[in-house]
Amino acid sequence: MAFARYLVKQSKKCPSLFANHQAILCRRSLSKYAELPLYAHAANISVTGNKVYVKWGDGHKNSYSFIWLQDHSFSALHATSKQRMWDTMSLKSNEPPSSIDVCDNQLVITWSFLNEPVVLPLLWLRSNSYGEIDLCNQRKTDKWFGTQNLTGKVEWINQRTWDSSSLQLQSFDARDTTTTTKRAALMALLQDGLVHLQNMPEDITELKSVFQQFGMIRRTFYADDVWKLEVVNADHVNDTAMTNIELPPHTDCTYHAIPPGLQLFSCRMNEAEGGESWFVDGRAIYEKLKITSPEAAHFFTETTIPFQCLEDGIYLRADGPVFSLNNHGALKHFRYNNSDRAPLVGKPEDIVDAFYEYLPLLWETMLSPELAFEKRINRNEMIVVDNHRCLHARRAFKGNRAFVSVDSLSYESILLDFSVIEGQTNIAVLLQIT
Repeated sequence: MAFARYLVKQSKKCPSLFANHQAILCRRSLSKYAELPLYAHAANISVTGNKVYVKWGDGHKNSYSFIWLQDHSFSALHATSKQRMWDTMSLKSNEPPSSIDVCDNQLVITWSFLNEPVVLPLLWLRSNSYGEIDLCNQRKTDKWFGTQNLTGKVEWINQRTWDSSSLQLQSFDARDTTTTTKRAALMALLQDGLVHLQNMPEDITELKSVFQQFGMIRRTFYADDVWKLEVVNADHVNDTAMTNIELPPHTDCTYHAIPPGLQLFSCRMNEAEGGESWFVDGRAIYEKLKITSPEAAHFFTETTIPFQCLEDGIYLRADGPVFSLNNHGALKHFRYNNSDRAPLVGKPEDIVDAFYEYLPLLWETMLSPELAFEKRINRNEMIVVDNHRCLHARRAFKGNRAFVSVDSLSYESILLDFSVIEGQTNIAVLLQIT
């Protein structure tokens, strides 16, 4: 009854906002939201139980629980850090709101126990929906992260699953330091998981500067920043990358709890016979294995595999599934290096048996010629690899070749920096939802 009385009270203040006493109905003319895409129009808003239901201009419907709306209010964010300031544990999931309105393309809801109204931009609300979502429109929605331009608009980046015939590796000149070229190179990396650079500098300081365009260099136990990849005396090999043998497809640093996001390989000299690099899209591996052996794909999604690194005085170990998926069932992270796989200690017998049953199927898929993109990396060229997605490999070789490499944590922050430099509102970040 209290809820009905408040509806009557609000209907007198704003008769256009309420159509009856059963629910809150908000019908606005589309002209009022001319600046919004149709799928971000709040054509109808209603309340049932402890949820707010929104029917969008394109006909799609979403529901949002009271506590979810309270928990994600932009009013709850710190003015500058944009971190959540409200105590989630103090929110009330069943108390009905005092009022609901749409003002300046924002959903505004008041609750008696909150000192400030809950404010949620409609574009943000549509693109951050949960439950039964319209993925097509959610992907293309420009996500707005703040009423005061928290970070700007974020473009969805559609990652392209590729094989040997479909990948068109994009190449850029390392000497071109314009923001436009840097952004284009990073966008290519986001889409394909690989990008190629030519005319890399000889000077190591200048080389590091190029590396840093792709993200913060990660310090590791094997190097403070740049480390050399070249054949060494057999007595000093601490990684098979320092030999001339063939290296099958793998991702690096699987023994780290969080493997580096990027691997950058810059060729300093290549006079070898053979030694071509080849790359495989982890997304393609997962998609193919789902078709050829759904059981194997499921096993390597649900089962954690241990990996290890053994060095003098150093022992690193981490566990993780081969395929980590996002909320939409697409590949988020591929992790596998057969050379660094540790014993399956403590695993149940049926899990160990299943591992050796399914591993040949995974391995066959990883080595599929139709998935392999092969390229010779020559002097002063560099390949940048998304280590959470793409596998890299190397053919055996004879002769001399030398590379330098770095591990990079992430390249999302660099893209954010570009928006500040350019003063634009369009930012691209790696969302990995497609």
